[in-house]
Amino acid sequence: MSSELTPTPLPSAQEGDEGIDLLRLLVVLISEWRLFCAISVIFFLLFAAYIFKMPSQYISSVQILPTSHSGQNDTFASFFSGRSGPGAVYVGLLKSRTVQDGVVDRAGLLEQLHLPSKEAARQALAGKTTIEEGADSLIKIQVKDVNAVRATQIANAYLDSLQDLNEHLALTESARTRKFFEQQLEHERSLLGDAEVGLAKTQKSTGVLDPSAQTQLGLGSVQAIRSQITALQVQLAGLLQRETEQGPDVQSTRSQIKQLEAEEHALESNSGANTGAAPAVDMMPDKNLSYQRAMRDVREHETIVQSLATQFETARLTEAEGHSAFEVVDRAVVPEHRAWPPRKQLILLALVLGWILGLAGICVKLLVRRVLGDPQSRNHLEWLRANL
Repeated sequence: MSSELTPTPLPSAQEGDEGIDLLRLLVVLISEWRLFCAISVIFFLLFAAYIFKMPSQYISSVQILPTSHSGQNDTFASFFSGRSGPGAVYVGLLKSRTVQDGVVDRAGLLEQLHLPSKEAARQALAGKTTIEEGADSLIKIQVKDVNAVRATQIANAYLDSLQDLNEHLALTESARTRKFFEQQLEHERSLLGDAEVGLAKTQKSTGVLDPSAQTQLGLGSVQAIRSQITALQVQLAGLLQRETEQGPDVQSTRSQIKQLEAEEHALESNSGANTGAAPAVDMMPDKNLSYQRAMRDVREHETIVQSLATQFETARLTEAEGHSAFEVVDRAVVPEHRAWPPRKQLILLALVLGWILGLAGICVKLLVRRVLGDPQSRNHLEWLRANL
């Protein structure tokens, strides 16, 4: 009975065993040429059928160069000019959900690929796309698809979607910049108006309109009166040598001198001078200082207003103009040749694999024949069959 079978020990290697007889092996292989050809041809045809059934893949690519602008609205380069540079940021933006959704909509992937949702479309898009930054700072976007036209559409859709995102961010930043300068300009114009009102009040209270001209005029008037007084004093000294104090000419000259001295005193100390007239000499420093302070405030605010107005106009023009923070080096064109599969190489590989499998089939046949022809091996096989 099969349950009473006992395994026979495997034969040990004979001490006089010789090496493999290559000639005998070659004769055996040649004798099985029909089996070799049959297996090789069958597997070769199967591999070839699979290779030709593989869908052709086309690769379409675009290249962009991140740039840096010196204006107010250097959107990305100003945000991310630190460790990694703008290139790594653009790679991240191209992989963002916003850009991918834009590509899905522009290329119509939901309808073309018959996908149920945008999430599935984004996954399919990620599987088709390769985005990498080269050592030359160029960012290359490659899209692989079975349809050459669709691959081109998807690749160009990346550029358009990235441009839309960039313009949105640029517009937002430009709007914030413009509004900031607009608010500062309005505030500074209000301060300038207050400073101009203060200058007008200072001019009314001090009577100073042109400090330089009025000071020169006041000092000239005082000097002219003093010259007249000196001349009259000389004339009076001459009269006193001929006449007495009660002489009419002496009295008249003294009266003129007193009148001029009164005018001189008025010019030196009178604080009620009319606006625009020469100020009193002793009040000139204080009045000029008050005027200069008021004028300094006006000029300071005027300078700030001019600077803010220039920056506001620049921000307004930048917002209206808009610009791209990247340059398109190459747009995608419809590829003329497929990128995958390399059928010639795969056919040669299939031929080699067919030969290998044909040889393997012969080896298996010889092994089976030898095992079945050995009584000990048959006993082992029967024992295994009975105990399994």
